[in-house]
Amino acid sequence: AAERLMQEVNEANGAAMKIKEERMLAEKLEEQKIIEYQEAKELRERELEAEKAAIAAEKEKETAKLRAMQEKAQDKASEMDALRAKRAMEAAERAARSKEKAEKDKQDAMNADLKEARAQQQAEKERRLGEQAKFERDEFERIIEVQMQ
Repeated sequence: AAERLMQEVNEANGAAMKIKEERMLAEKLEEQKIIEYQEAKELRERELEAEKAAIAAEKEKETAKLRAMQEKAQDKASEMDALRAKRAMEAAERAARSKEKAEKDKQDAMNADLKEARAQQQAEKERRLGEQAKFERDEFERIIEVQMQ
């Protein structure tokens, strides 16, 4: 009977030990699952952060590219404005020189006409004076001829 009682106690102890071992194994398994879950979660978070960083870097790169294109366009526009201003200034200078030349040509033509008119006036005056002198000489000679008769 004592042997049987010992055997039952040993069996009960064995069963308790087995239950305890199974419980410890289950706890270890649960802890392992928790650790694996946490590691997987951390990995996902790191991957997400890396993806966000890559997207941010790509956006920054795109922004820098757009900024560079904008600056290039502004530089080109400024260059074109400067070129247009230079051309307009050159055109204005050409127009001013052309106007100045036209005015000078007009003045020269007027002076030439005036000189020609003065020469004609002088010639006309000399012709009239010549005629007047001839008339007076003829008149004088006629008077003398009349007086001599």
